[in-house]
Amino acid sequence: MKRLAMLFHPDDYKNKPKALDLYAIIEEMTEIGEVAPTLYEKYLEKLQNIKFDSLLDLGCGNGNFLAGISKVYPNKTLKGIDLSPQMVERAKAKGVDAKAVDICQLDEKFDVITAIFDMLNYIPPFELEKFMKCVYERLNDGGYFLFDINTLYGFEEISNGSLIVDEGDKFLAIDGEYVSGIHQSKFTLFSKTENGLYQKQQERIMQFYHSIEDILQVSGMLKVEIEDIELYSDTADKTLVILKKELNK
Repeated sequence: MKRLAMLFHPDDYKNKPKALDLYAIIEEMTEIGEVAPTLYEKYLEKLQNIKFDSLLDLGCGNGNFLAGISKVYPNKTLKGIDLSPQMVERAKAKGVDAKAVDICQLDEKFDVITAIFDMLNYIPPFELEKFMKCVYERLNDGGYFLFDINTLYGFEEISNGSLIVDEGDKFLAIDGEYVSGIHQSKFTLFSKTENGLYQKQQERIMQFYHSIEDILQVSGMLKVEIEDIELYSDTADKTLVILKKELNK
């Protein structure tokens, strides 16, 4: 399996921060760190065509994206939010202004909001409209929302299968399957403790397929650009979308 799905089943929402913290532990054991810079460069390319003073990164993770673009935009207000306290601490350690909070709980507004690495696929269909409303309300008039989502190919061909990583003191097993619009992964981590025994941690995580049409329908924003991206193969496994909030709407 070439990539990891990262959304929890609706029944498991109360455990989301806990599971995200576990993902923070295993992230470096996956391929995400190898391909993420390519995707970050694509976002930077798009941002260079947008005039902005403030940017919020949703699901900022370990802060690598914000830390990277801060070198290009040292005088901009750059902030990140993530539901994983562990990820937020990692971001802060890199000098990123990050907070463990849901976007719907924010009061601030921004010129640009980003959601990188299929963050929208974290959102189940019954939460999509609410999520997009929160994004809309936290954008300034004329602001932009940049995000990428998995294509069907990305789900059906890239995410399916199994991944096993053995690092001696850590052993990770991931099993993923995509069926009828839902990708489910079960990941199990065995970590060696100080007494030589292994501690087991296990979570079920899910992602949901969203068509661009479904997102546009509930976004309340204008479509600016749509671009397919080949991140893992020579077939598009992601689609990058740019939306704009109309002035004085």
